[in-house]
Amino acid sequence: THTHNTTQHHPQSPTAMIRLSVIVARRAATAATATATKATATTAASRTLCTVVTRRPPRSFVNCLQDEPVPIDYAKALREHREYVDALRANTAVSRVVELDGDEAYPDCSFVEDTAVIVGRVAAMTQPGAPSRRGEVLSMQAELSKLPRMTVVTPRDAVREPEKVRLDGGDVLHVPGVLFVGQSKRTDAHGLAYLHAVFGPHTRSGLQVLGVPVTGALHLKSLLTWGGPGVGFVVGDTPGGRAALQHMRQAFEQAHSVGSNHLHYTHHHDHEDHKQQAQQQLRADFDERNVLYLPEQSAANVLRVGNTLYCMNNFTRSRPLFAALQQRLSLQSNPTSSKSETSSTSSNTSSASTTTVVMLDHTEMCKADAALTCSSLIIEDA
Repeated sequence: THTHNTTQHHPQSPTAMIRLSVIVARRAATAATATATKATATTAASRTLCTVVTRRPPRSFVNCLQDEPVPIDYAKALREHREYVDALRANTAVSRVVELDGDEAYPDCSFVEDTAVIVGRVAAMTQPGAPSRRGEVLSMQAELSKLPRMTVVTPRDAVREPEKVRLDGGDVLHVPGVLFVGQSKRTDAHGLAYLHAVFGPHTRSGLQVLGVPVTGALHLKSLLTWGGPGVGFVVGDTPGGRAALQHMRQAFEQAHSVGSNHLHYTHHHDHEDHKQQAQQQLRADFDERNVLYLPEQSAANVLRVGNTLYCMNNFTRSRPLFAALQQRLSLQSNPTSSKSETSSTSSNTSSASTTTVVMLDHTEMCKADAALTCSSLIIEDA
């Protein structure tokens, strides 16, 4: 396994950077013009809504890529997918769910997360590390381009050698102000550089883009995820999971060390307070006392949408810890809870008051080395 420097990226040619800036600016301007023609009153609540894109598993799903080939019950996989989609439709933070038909030519096509990395209304189309999956990206690019006020970017728009990019969305973990990018079997340094070109400090997104070596798993999000405010990092209690979290912690601290001024969240000074709050939030979440370690590595893949945290109930040893998490979140939402009950995690519970844990069965999907985040793309409504 190769390790990669967490703060260095392949430099992009001035021509490539100018081309990308022009593309993003032109598409953003077009979107802004379209938005300006709509005189709609928008409430604070509606600004937090999102659109979810999913794709039904095709019948060929039983022939999907697997590290260890095991039989898949297609009928049960469909039921699991239906329950997953129904749960998302029931979420008050979801304005709509776009459910695409499965494509028999691509057995893994229901794992839409791997086809794009989306921040705000910018979608960076990927180039999956598995050659058999690359055709999935073209159809998803066409679908995302249909969404209003959406900017879609490809490696050809952003880097000098787009053919070298290897990138799966399952390797990208977005936390406030940062994209952690797993360096794995499916995502390489060229994929990291591509995301830095699209979402890095010099762009409108203004994110830090930091590489994380991945060992013992297919993707970074096979090892750990971020459950959002009040939950923090959910990590498989394995050598790979602990190592990934430690690399992320070190990369984050290095980026925020005294005198480190080459990385910024945004060019706009009015976002400085948000930047500081995000830094404080992540420092609290990286505190070992606030990390939720699970005995089953795959169970660490959780999906946060709005104030709902989706977790998998097919991991029996982790179920009690999810139940304890729900109890803790319920106590935090109770204004009569004593300060002593929440003092150790008070710094990362400010948004936990209404967080609800929803358990979903993902048994057949897990046989395909997949998890909850794999089956959806979450897009903030403009």
